Amino acid sequence: MTYFISNPPLSLKKWIWLSMAVVAFVAFAETAAGAVDVVGVVDSQKILFKHPRFDETARLLLFLSRPLEGSPARIIAGITDPKTKSLLSKSEDLLKVFSDFDRRLSDEKDPAKKNEIVQARQLRLNQEEGRLMTPILRECRQALEAVMRLKKMTVILELGSVYLGGADITNDVIRRLETL
Repeated sequence: MTYFISNPPLSLKKWIWLSMAVVAFVAFAETAAGAVDVVGVVDSQKILFKHPRFDETARLLLFLSRPLEGSPARIIAGITDPKTKSLLSKSEDLLKVFSDFDRRLSDEKDPAKKNEIVQARQLRLNQEEGRLMTPILRECRQALEAVMRLKKMTVILELGSVYLGGADITNDVIRRLETL
């Protein structure tokens, strides 16, 4: 016994480092054992469809995807639905662009050039869809993140990919969207 007192196997520095390592390991193990992911689930399509501006944006994109004939004023005059008419009056510049595509398409005789016009029109429609949908998708994400923080959730999954478990926060996100 006197041997260990006179010749300790570890120096004081090593004892301090070892004890700090043990304390850190125990603290980490307790934290890791206590860390529980709180999982939320959402129906992202329902959230998107309930966005305040989604209907009018979808209506505009659907209208622009159809062949348009005539000037924007003539197109708007032929619309009977008041919501669509109001929406299109705000988008006369887009109507002009797409009616020009359609006029060029009907005037063109060469099939290869017709194909180029159709592809250019589709590309422009895709660009407009991206331009119009980006702010809506951003707001949906912001609402989702706000609800996630409020409910102290760590993971959000799509409702359709979860068989069992998770708290459905879809309606909370929709209510949050209405306040944005």
